[in-house]
Amino acid sequence: MEPTTITWSAFIALLSDDEAVVKKCDPICERYRAWAKLSIEKDFMHYLGRLVPDDGTPLERMESYPGNYWAPDAPFALAYYPYNGCDVYQLMDCPSYYLVYTEYGGHFPELRARHVRKDLLSLDDAPAQVSAE
Repeated sequence: MEPTTITWSAFIALLSDDEAVVKKCDPICERYRAWAKLSIEKDFMHYLGRLVPDDGTPLERMESYPGNYWAPDAPFALAYYPYNGCDVYQLMDCPSYYLVYTEYGGHFPELRARHVRKDLLSLDDAPAQVSAE
C-alpha cells in the first residue's frame, strides 16, 4: 500500500489566513511555534499524509534553509530539511495544522512538531507553479 501524500499546493490550500481563529481553537499551538518534541498531543491529531512537491517526487535534500530553522519566526521552507520529509497532521476539530518529522540526531529517534503558520511559508527553490497566495 502506497503512503498517502499531500502536495505543497494542496497543503497551502488547507491553511487558514486567520491565525486568530486557529489560536482560539488550538491551546497548544504556542508550544509548537518552533520545532519541539511532540508528546501526548499526537493523540489528538489526525494524520493527513506525507508532504511532497506538486510533481509528487519526494525531495532528498538534507541541507536546511539558511539561518536558524529552530527559531519561532523561521520560515517554513518546504524545499529544505526538515520540512521536505514531514508528515502533515491536523488537530482534531480545528483548522490547525502541524508538520512532524523524526529527528535521529540524539540518543534515540524523537518526533518533532511545528505548528504551521501560513505567513511564514517559503517556497524558495520550489517548482514555479506553486504559490503561497
